[in-house]
Amino acid sequence: MIPPKLTVAKDSHFFIALCQYKTHSFVNAGIILNKEVRLLASFGKVSAIEPTCAYFIKTLFSQTKAHIRSEPLIGNGNIDATPVTYKAYEISYRQYVEFLLYMKQIAKNQQSPSLTAYCPSPDKAAITLVWQSLDCLEDAENLNNNDQHQHLNLITNSCRHSALTLLRQGTGLKHPGSGVSSFFFKQLPLTTTLETDAMGLDDSLYLLPLPPEAYAVPDSPLHNILQPLYLRLDNLTVSHQANPLTRQKFSAIKALYLSLTQSQPTSMALLLERLTAWVKNNQTLIGSHRQSHWISFPTATEKVFDALLKDVAAQTKIAF
Repeated sequence: MIPPKLTVAKDSHFFIALCQYKTHSFVNAGIILNKEVRLLASFGKVSAIEPTCAYFIKTLFSQTKAHIRSEPLIGNGNIDATPVTYKAYEISYRQYVEFLLYMKQIAKNQQSPSLTAYCPSPDKAAITLVWQSLDCLEDAENLNNNDQHQHLNLITNSCRHSALTLLRQGTGLKHPGSGVSSFFFKQLPLTTTLETDAMGLDDSLYLLPLPPEAYAVPDSPLHNILQPLYLRLDNLTVSHQANPLTRQKFSAIKALYLSLTQSQPTSMALLLERLTAWVKNNQTLIGSHRQSHWISFPTATEKVFDALLKDVAAQTKIAF
């Protein structure tokens, strides 16, 4: 079954997720479209060893060649809801296209069948994504391609190592954050379901926003404000994922984070005013513990905002 064409906008919410099913790690790229989570691409490493060989032997001891393939998750109408663990990161449309170009180069270098994904076919009004071979994409002259592709070709580098390499290339992140290990036998911190063309639900998937470096120069005043907010978002989801308070806190802090990137304050005094008002309006939420305790003490989120307000108050005379 050929997946249908998708019409999207450049400012749509694209993402890349590191996923794991049983002991197999892979990456999914997707988009939030009409409140649905649609998969656009899925890539993972498999070995070239005969299927009769036990998986753990293939993974741990073999020097046999391996290759990156398109995972059979899109256009396959026979996939029931399957539980997986994951961690997901928002990316821009440009990052998605660059990721596809990178994957095209991988397919070329490993001399394997071409990879497939939803590829852009832009027009004036919108972008049409069409399910096809990555060979259709025009090569980019200045594509950042300095990862060593041979790293992906040996089975001694597990599918988790290769998935992390693909994740870093797609997101630009140096580190995947809390709860992610390089060991393939360790589950990822979040849970969702995969089925044909889809991954979880819009209101259940935790998507980290673009990192502070996407909006501000490192060590600039704005970057130093965004960084602790981003780290709190990252750490929130490592535990108590199903607790409604986790979702509420994550959504509220993410909304604040994005509002600061979209309407940047022109002075530290204005920033202090905005943060103080936000904390006052959300005090009950950020002060609520996600599990019961015998004694009362500040939550981790409260501590983050207390430190943030003190830092901004000390710098109210510094302009952005």
